[in-house]
Amino acid sequence: MSDPSNDKRVLAVLGVAVIAAGGWWLWQMGSAEPPAATTTQVSVSAHALQSSAFRGLSDLTARPGGGLVAVPERQRALVFLAGQPLDAARQEPLQGLDGEIDVESVAFLDRGRAVLGTELHRGPRDDDALYLASEVTSAAGTHWAVTPAHKLPYKLWNLQASDNHGIEGLCALPGGVTVVAAVEQVEAHGNERRAPLGVLDWPSGRWTPYWLRLTSGDGKPSALWCAPHKDGGIALWLVERHYGTSRIVTAHLPAGLAAGATLELKVWLDLAPNLTFLPNWEGLVVVDDQTVQLLSDNASGAVQRGPSYFLQLHKP
Repeated sequence: MSDPSNDKRVLAVLGVAVIAAGGWWLWQMGSAEPPAATTTQVSVSAHALQSSAFRGLSDLTARPGGGLVAVPERQRALVFLAGQPLDAARQEPLQGLDGEIDVESVAFLDRGRAVLGTELHRGPRDDDALYLASEVTSAAGTHWAVTPAHKLPYKLWNLQASDNHGIEGLCALPGGVTVVAAVEQVEAHGNERRAPLGVLDWPSGRWTPYWLRLTSGDGKPSALWCAPHKDGGIALWLVERHYGTSRIVTAHLPAGLAAGATLELKVWLDLAPNLTFLPNWEGLVVVDDQTVQLLSDNASGAVQRGPSYFLQLHKP
C-alpha cells in the first residue's frame, strides 16, 4: 500500500506541472513575433493577422473556386482572408445561430453552401449539431442564412460529450455529398487513446462511425482536412494538440471499411521540436503532400492573448 501523504505530494507536483504548462502556453500565445522554424526539416513563412476585429478564430478552410475562409467561435460571421500578407479582408454575417453555440469548424459543400460544426458549454451531451449556412446576396450586401441540418449522435461511439468538447474538425469531399467530422472528446481504451471520427452522407443524414488512434499522451483533434484517395477512400490530415503537444498527423480511410474500425494516425510532422513556439493551431489546409497552411486561435475561454497567426509550412 502506498503512503497517502506521499501520494498527495505527487498529485500536488503533477497539478503544479499542469498549471505551469497551461500558463506557459497562454504566455506563448501572446508572443509579439510569429513562430519560426528551428530546424532544417521544415521551412516556414508566418505572420500575425493585423485585423483586431476577430478573436478566437476556430477553423480555416478553402472555398471551392478559390479563397480561404475562417470562422470565429462566437462572432457570427465568416471571415474571408486575402492579400499579401494574408489578412481578414471582409466579413459576412451568419444569421440564425443560437447565442449559446460555439462554432468550432467549417467546410464548404460548394461555393454557396457551408457546413458549421458546433459545441456547447454544458455536458454531458448526447449530440452536437451541424448547421447549413447558405449564401444570400441582395442590394444590402451578402449574408449567410443558417439553418439546422444534422445532429451528430454520440451514442454511435457509446459516449457523451463533456463541456467544451464537440465537433472540432470538419471537411467535405468535392461534390458536397460526403462530410467528415472529428470530435474532440477523447476516450481511453486500455493503453490507447481514441477520438471519434464520423463520416456523413449529407443528403440522407446517415453517419458511419470510426475511431482515430491518437499518437500522443494528451493531444486531441483540433483541425481536419480531407481529399479523395486514389483507392476510392478518403485521405485525412489532422492537427493533434494540447498545450505543449502539436502534431500534424495523417490517416487513410479505405473505401468500404466496416463501421467502428480504428484508423491509425501517422505523424507527418511533430511541430514542437520544429517551431520556436506553439500557438493553438485550429485551422488546417493542405496545399500538397509537402505543404500545409495553419491558422491559430488566439483565445482560450475568456482569455485573449496576442494575434492570430497564419503559417505556411513546407516539409521537403
